[in-house]
Amino acid sequence: MNNGEKRILNAVYMEQKVGVTKHNNRMQELLKLVIFTINNDEIIVSAMRIGRAIVKYSLKQRVLVNLTASVDERAAN
Repeated sequence: MNNGEKRILNAVYMEQKVGVTKHNNRMQELLKLVIFTINNDEIIVSAMRIGRAIVKYSLKQRVLVNLTASVDERAAN
């Protein structure tokens, strides 16, 4: 294998490594949740990096309610 081939293989490897790192970082960001408010038995959280979707989790009903539409409406007004 000559030096040119080694450089090409190294460049391809580095590009793949950067791609995997970016993907892993993106997945970690998707999993982060920030608690906004806890009132009564509801926790309102914002899922980062998913279009800033806001969901409400009810401890009583154990369901997730997507509030993204109402957030978009507020941003438009």
